[in-house]
Amino acid sequence: MGQTDLRLKEAAKLGFSEAVMPQKTRATSRDDGTTAQMFKQTEIGHLQDLVAMIGVPAAKTAQRDTERKVEGL
Repeated sequence: MGQTDLRLKEAAKLGFSEAVMPQKTRATSRDDGTTAQMFKQTEIGHLQDLVAMIGVPAAKTAQRDTERKVEGL
């Protein structure tokens, strides 16, 4: 994600306090040093990691995908 610090600052204005982002994009706090400290920053390597974090079991998502394919026939 480009401009991580700016995006986090905007998210803070909207009331967010946690950010999930791809690995190697952790905010660097180039501004006044508070942007990165305002957020709990979690780095993920794959989208599956995010799905697991929000509590959707892999079996359920696979089942839903199968149901969608069957409905679409």
